[in-house]
Amino acid sequence: MSAYDAVRQVWHQNWVTNRGQLLTIEGRWVEGAMELSGSDRLPDGTERQVRGTWRVTREGVRESAMRSTDGGQQWTPWFDLIFRPHKK
Repeated sequence: MSAYDAVRQVWHQNWVTNRGQLLTIEGRWVEGAMELSGSDRLPDGTERQVRGTWRVTREGVRESAMRSTDGGQQWTPWFDLIFRPHKK
């Protein structure tokens, strides 16, 4: 679920998995892209930081995400995809 918190002026997203995990990320527009970040816990209790970017491209909207399990020292790609308009 995505929502804009007008009082705090931040975008907010909640992701819920079928395994009972919750990821909450928040952020703002930065240099033409929406950047959200937050953290969750892996099944073993390790904290995982997540950051994602949504940017408009010629093809549609590109969403890319990175994750870190060492406090943000190293980031690894999580996913990179493009949302394209549906053709009728």
